[in-house]
Amino acid sequence: MLFIMILKAHGAIIRILKSKNIGSETISNWALKFDAHGEISGLWNGIAYSSSETQYIIKSTGYNYEIQPDQEVNFGYCVT
Repeated sequence: MLFIMILKAHGAIIRILKSKNIGSETISNWALKFDAHGEISGLWNGIAYSSSETQYIIKSTGYNYEIQPDQEVNFGYCVT
């Protein structure tokens, strides 16, 4: 399950994405591919693994490598 919150401030768009493991097994080394609708200028709780124009792959960091069943991780980024 994926939840997206979008905020606008001072000409920048801030998006916070939350992903919950609704399965019964642990998810390890998660990654998410998406269109950021612009160039990411700030990123937290994730690592930009790959990008091509506005397409990005964001991967887990060391501390949020696994998502246990019924648990969630989140990351956010700014687009200017």
